[in-house]
Amino acid sequence: MRKIFLVEDDPGIRETLEILLTDEGFLVQSFGAVAEFSNRDKSILPDLFLFDVMLPDG
Repeated sequence: MRKIFLVEDDPGIRETLEILLTDEGFLVQSFGAVAEFSNRDKSILPDLFLFDVMLPDG
């Protein structure tokens, strides 16, 4: 299963993207902030990073 890391600060957008991508067969791990993303397990490498370009802390 393909894995996506999603970084989005808006909970509504993040949840919607998680649902859509999961329904398409992707394994999604989401983060609400850059700080949260920076503290992830770096040994796990996703197939795709999907970032919000207007993050308040990034």
